[in-house]
Amino acid sequence: MREFFRGWRRKCGVLTLLMACLFVAGWVRSLSTSDAILIPRTMSEFIRLDSRSGRFSWNKVYNAQVTIPKIIWRADAIVPTDEDVVFDHSHYIYEWRWQWGTIDAGRVHSPGDGRVRAKYVILPN
Repeated sequence: MREFFRGWRRKCGVLTLLMACLFVAGWVRSLSTSDAILIPRTMSEFIRLDSRSGRFSWNKVYNAQVTIPKIIWRADAIVPTDEDVVFDHSHYIYEWRWQWGTIDAGRVHSPGDGRVRAKYVILPN
């Protein structure tokens, strides 16, 4: 077995294969389970990583009303609906937005006082 892992190219190839397997497993899991990881940066700012319905989204959120003291991982079963929305930003005001096919990125804020601001990136499966 030691002879199999000699050389840096073989090691990199095995590492790449393992990373691809983990990516596919996460993608398949996202078809039935919604995962969200909330990572606090300051008391009112956090990063949210979502995996749902074959999509991955990254959101940097500032919310003056919410405090997240530690890293939180939530997993919920996906209930089939007519709408498939990863980051529901329909009630926000766009500062900028870029779309190309099913790839979506932008910066939004809440109407009125603007206490909720978010930057987001949504990638398809």
